[in-house]
Amino acid sequence: QNNCQGVIKSIASTPFTIRDAVPPVLTVSTLSDGTYTNNQVLNISGTATDNTGIKGVTINGMAVQASADGTFSYALTLQSGPNAITTIATDLAENQSTDTRTINLDMTAPDLKVTAPADNSKTGTALTEVKGTVDDVNATVTVRLGNSTQTAILTGNDFVATVLLAPKDNTIEITATDLVTNTNSQKRSVFYDDQKPALAIID
Repeated sequence: QNNCQGVIKSIASTPFTIRDAVPPVLTVSTLSDGTYTNNQVLNISGTATDNTGIKGVTINGMAVQASADGTFSYALTLQSGPNAITTIATDLAENQSTDTRTINLDMTAPDLKVTAPADNSKTGTALTEVKGTVDDVNATVTVRLGNSTQTAILTGNDFVATVLLAPKDNTIEITATDLVTNTNSQKRSVFYDDQKPALAIID
């Protein structure tokens, strides 16, 4: 006889969850870490993608709308000095990818002081030294006289350049430019007298 008759066979099912431990792929396109800029509004764009889907993107804690293909863009207003910018992409499994960088906002022109020559001065020497100081050691100081422009020699905060004056009136323009092209300019007027005095003996 068949001993299996009347026996009920059952199959038990146990639910299980596939764990996603892979963070999303985050790409951020903006100025590189440590960069200086004089633009107060910084555009931050990029992409956030994941095989399970993206839950959200934040920049410095602010939610940023991402399109269906994962691209996003956000205009961030910088404060003067260093700005820490943190971009976080989170997938549906709460895995996160983070991009952190610091962007420095510098909207202040270099402090330029010209110590020589004095403005509206007169000289009998064609070669004249242009000297002074600038508070930014990374600045470039240029000296322009007529159609000639030269870069001054910078030693620490002190600069010096030698110009060749033309007879009579000369306008010398000194310009300090920092790394983000903030500029500060000053002018000096110098009269070069190349004529010897006339001497007549009448008695």
